[in-house]
Amino acid sequence: MYYLFRKNNFFIECENGGIFLKNGKGNIKISTPNVYELCKKIIELLDGETDLENSLSSIDNSKLKEFYHYFLKLLIERDFLIYSTKPIILKNLNINERKLIQYINDIDKLNLADESNMKIKLFSPSKYIVKIFNKIFCNSFKNIEIVSTIDNYIEINYFCKGKCLGKWFVYSDNADRIRAAKSLDLPNEVLINIDEKPLEFFRLIFSVIELPILWEINFGLNGYSEKDPFKNKYTLDLKLLQIK
Repeated sequence: MYYLFRKNNFFIECENGGIFLKNGKGNIKISTPNVYELCKKIIELLDGETDLENSLSSIDNSKLKEFYHYFLKLLIERDFLIYSTKPIILKNLNINERKLIQYINDIDKLNLADESNMKIKLFSPSKYIVKIFNKIFCNSFKNIEIVSTIDNYIEINYFCKGKCLGKWFVYSDNADRIRAAKSLDLPNEVLINIDEKPLEFFRLIFSVIELPILWEINFGLNGYSEKDPFKNKYTLDLKLLQIK
């Protein structure tokens, strides 16, 4: 197995030679004296190209080997590592796979279809919103279909190998917010005309839902039962300029 220490990880030496590690999801602290140098040796091997199990099997000291396995398991459980049965060379991943690796540990499960088999379809009442949409999604999708509508909302359908894998709706039901959701239960007539909102708001919304769409294409297509890290609905507060 090959392991890669994530770029956003941080670690320092603590008092008495302990170690403290931190990433965006949590931290690890081991206070055992002089453990820092031992952990550092393992971290140096987490380069994505070293078969770590093979390296550990050559250690004769059983207690040291046991500690290294414990430390490795801890790093995996706390999302400090990317791992694979093959050497991990990030530059060999396509642009969409590189966007998703921050949300997944086992990259053997990353197997997005060839871009020629992926398609996204936008239903929009505004040609200006279409331009924003194209700028956000043109790198992820080579096949983009646009349908002009007179509705007060935007609908986004995404396909792989001809199969529709899901939908997102972008709408406004309140003057102070724009929502993006995987379902729309409100009738068109109660919605505020989406075309009246500043275009930069749509740049934010589209950037947020791009990753959930790519995730669903990857795991929906390949049948992996991976926990979805994304929400089914996002709200852009137009007063606070925050998405939640």
